[in-house]
Amino acid sequence: MVVIIRGGGGRLDLTAFDDAELCRAAATLPLPLLTGIGHETDESILDLVAHTRCKTPTAAAEWLLQRSLHYEMALLGQVRQLERLATQRIGNEQLRLAHLEQRLFSRVQRHFYQQERQLDRIETRLPLLITGAIDRATQRLNQYEQQLAALAPEAVLARGYALVSQGGKIITAAAQVAEGEALRIRLRTGEVIAMPEQRNDADSLPEAQEP
Repeated sequence: MVVIIRGGGGRLDLTAFDDAELCRAAATLPLPLLTGIGHETDESILDLVAHTRCKTPTAAAEWLLQRSLHYEMALLGQVRQLERLATQRIGNEQLRLAHLEQRLFSRVQRHFYQQERQLDRIETRLPLLITGAIDRATQRLNQYEQQLAALAPEAVLARGYALVSQGGKIITAAAQVAEGEALRIRLRTGEVIAMPEQRNDADSLPEAQEP
């Protein structure tokens, strides 16, 4: 702010503070104007223009000190309030962080507990699953063995069938039989060697039909 004071004097000395140019300049100041140029009964136009009027320079100094003290106390109060708010905010955040930490710890514990329970169930079921898989595989293997045994040549021969071969080749049709070469007939027990009969041309002709 701007302060205008004087150290004392007569009433006529105040006429300088009634100057229109001075009062106009004081009215247009960008800062507040404080005056301390008169006495208890004296008042100038500049006092009327001023933001705050004090009777004497001492009163102006006291006003400035009081305002400074008031500002300092207000500033200290705001600082204390800011510290209190910061402490409260930090305490709330610490409580919230502790709560979040406890929730996270509980969730992790619960997750591990569920995983352990699942592992225990798997560990309990795994031998049963393996045993069941082995049993099913054994049953299928037995079925395959039975089917294989039923389809084996020995089983077919045991039912009275014979396995005929000539020259190392299996004979499945009469047309495959070559004349003059022995047939090897394999039975359930043992083999028999036989010579095929010679076919006549007449035997291969179709039978005559009656008119």
